[in-house]
Order: sequence, then C-alpha cells, then structure tokens
Amino acid sequence: MYGRSYDKVGFNLKFDKKFLNRKSFKLRPDSGDASKIRSKLCCDIANRIGLPSIQGTYARLYMNNEFWGLYVFMDSIKTSWIKQTFNPSEKEVTTLFQCKTGGFNFKSNSYNSCINANDDYPNMSEFSSFVYAANNARNISDLEKIMDVDIFLKYLTFEWLIGSSDHFMIYGHNFNWYKRESDGKWVVIYYDYDNTFGNGASYSLWANKGLNQDGTGANRGNQPIYYSFADWEPNIPILKKLVFDNKNRFKQIVYDVLVQGFNPNILNPHINEIKSFLSPYVREDFTAKNGSLPGRINKAGSRTSSSYSNFEYNIENSVKNWISKKFDVACSNY
Repeated sequence: MYGRSYDKVGFNLKFDKKFLNRKSFKLRPDSGDASKIRSKLCCDIANRIGLPSIQGTYARLYMNNEFWGLYVFMDSIKTSWIKQTFNPSEKEVTTLFQCKTGGFNFKSNSYNSCINANDDYPNMSEFSSFVYAANNARNISDLEKIMDVDIFLKYLTFEWLIGSSDHFMIYGHNFNWYKRESDGKWVVIYYDYDNTFGNGASYSLWANKGLNQDGTGANRGNQPIYYSFADWEPNIPILKKLVFDNKNRFKQIVYDVLVQGFNPNILNPHINEIKSFLSPYVREDFTAKNGSLPGRINKAGSRTSSSYSNFEYNIENSVKNWISKKFDVACSNY
C-alpha cells in the first residue's frame, strides 16, 4: 500500500497464458526512488551472487494509446514463478508463503504476519510448524535440517550491504518462504527493493536498540551507512544462532558476496550502463503533456517530487556513495 500513496501508482499483472515464460508481473513506478535504479540494481546483484531471485527491467507503459510513463518491470513471486525456478513435480504449489504486512522474525506467532501465496490453499499449519521448529532450534545444525541456511545467510548479508530498511531485519516483510520439494528445506526469497542503498534508513530505527548481540555497539553512531552487520540487525534471537555463534562461516559468506557482486569495481560500470540507458526515458517521464506528467492519476496521492536532475544526483551521490562506503565498512569488519 506504500506505493499507492504517490500520485503515480503501480500495477499487478496476471496473464492466462505465459509471457516470457511467466504469468505474473509487477509494474512499479518506484516513485520514492529518485535514482530509478535501486530495484533493477538489487535484482542484478542478487542474481549475480547466486540467490534464487526475481529479475527486473524497465517498461514504457501505454494504455489505450495514452503514455503512462516509465516503470520497473519485475517478476512477481507467485506459484508460476516457483514452478519455473524450482521445477517441482507437484501440480499445485501449496508451500509458498508471503510475508507482506510486517513483523515476521521467527518469534512465537510471527507466522501470522504471512499468508499462503496460493489463494486456494489458505492453510498455514506447515508454515507455522516451520516457524516453531526454527524458533526452538538450539543451534545452526538444527536450523540446517529445516532451512537452506546458506541462502538465508547470503540474503541477510545482501540486505545489510544494500542498506535495506524494508526486509527481514528491520520491518520483517517483503520476502517469501518456500518449502523446496527436492529436500524439504525452506528457502527465503526477497522482493521489492526501492528502499535500499540507504533510502528510508533513518537512525531512528536503531535509536532504542542498546548494545549489539555480540557486545559491540556502544559507539554505533547515528549514520547507518557506517553500521556493521551487528549494528544493523536489531538483536533478532535467531541471528545469534545463525551469525554470531558462527562468525567464520558468516565471514566467508560476506567475503563471497563482496567478491562476486557487491563492490564498486563491478557495480559502478554496471550503474553507468543502466544510467545511460535510462536517461532519455527518465527525461520523458518528467516531461509534462497538457499540464500533467504521465501516469500521475492518483490525485489524492503525494506528488512525485523527483526530477531528471535528482535522478542524476541520486545515482552519483546516494547509490554509488552507499556502495563505496559500505564496501569499505564490510572489508574493515570482515
């Protein structure tokens, strides 16, 4: 619902027949992202580091021959996406659960923050059993029996590095859990990446945290861009078992992510390519016709305050700056 608070709204698309081997998509205006590249860039990083991930590109939208502007064109994690990605033998996917509303952190009853993504199978018993088992796991070995720990740890690393305030650790939403048919283990899959690279990451989110789980944090400061992983995560109990009791394993995962995908030498040239490609379409999106910008139909919503100059500035001084400084923080800590 956050996205619908703006004057330019997004759309969920569902087709009866496959298009690009998929049936469900999202068209996102990402009105809160002045750079217009956060969602696309995060999808590219996740794919590059080997996570099961959605993909993203761009679209110029026309409806009834009227131009509606530039949108991010993304996968939607539905049962058809699961079938394409994991190729289960089952005809109906009944173990995909979406955590959308916020508050999921593996604590008791936090499974109520999620729903079965298959509307025909609303039963939550299998997911609640998973949450109960994870919450009561004694150590990482117990967790290995029920979830793909490496994927979860890599997503947590990814979440911290991209500076997301909108996924598991901060708000507990914008991800799915899927019970993989091949081995019965649960796999996490993130989505929605507009609040990343520091976008929306206010110090107030950590103002009342206290010390970190590893005893550090007394001098955390008020600039999240410089936070270590221990600073960033809000003392979620399961992360002690996963991360702080297994520092060497986590350190290796951080190293792998930095080498494979999150470093300025890899990302800056890619960002420049996206920026060059997007430039004329962003200009077009901020060019008024008959006194109105394209696609701004929600008159009750907040007016999109960005501009082409903000697009350029935000890429260079927000996104690239975050990557550079967070890379240095990660290298110095891990």
